[in-house]
Amino acid sequence: MPDEEYTPRLSLNHSEYQSQVYKAMLYANEPERLILIDDTMAYFNGDHRLHQLTRIGDTWVCDCTRSDKVWPCKHIIATEKILRRETDRLWNDCPLPAVAEVAVQSSHWSAADMANIAAFQEVV
Repeated sequence: MPDEEYTPRLSLNHSEYQSQVYKAMLYANEPERLILIDDTMAYFNGDHRLHQLTRIGDTWVCDCTRSDKVWPCKHIIATEKILRRETDRLWNDCPLPAVAEVAVQSSHWSAADMANIAAFQEVV
């Protein structure tokens, strides 16, 4: 079953979408295909060629032929899954006191935020 975030806005060929999601799941299991340049640009090594992905706001745009469709292409779906998995891994690997310490060292936190962090540290 496809993720809710990829629910189509228009009625297109559902089997085409299913095949794109299936291929994206295969791609997502090969994170070495993704070459992240920065938070707005990446390259994805597809089966036939290298695809450029550009992030505009919260949306990735791919240079592949399916990028003009209503649904995101398999390269974008795989990229988002790889990035989500990596973010979750990094978050879970980081000890909580280290996260709090980084927050404390940051100068842009408000006094209320600092109080919440201090209270949280006491609980942990």
